[in-house]
Amino acid sequence: MKKKNKTGRLPNCECRMRIEAVVKAGSKVIAVEKRKGGIYHIRVKEPAREERANEAVIEALSDYLHIPKRLISIKRGLSSRNKIILIAKD
Repeated sequence: MKKKNKTGRLPNCECRMRIEAVVKAGSKVIAVEKRKGGIYHIRVKEPAREERANEAVIEALSDYLHIPKRLISIKRGLSSRNKIILIAKD
């Protein structure tokens, strides 16, 4: 079995989509918007502590893209505002 990363997702998977995102933790609203250049701006209410914001990012993207959370993983940027997010094939 493959080893899971900090967010509990499998790091090496066949990817359907790669997303570049800028995350704002501690926002008053939860929002996902795609801007010019294909970069997503994601705002979540949770603070950037103890992986809470990363889990909230996965949940927000899951709702926005209408896919299960298990298909979303953060490849790069676990402790940064700038993230590379992978969407796995079903």
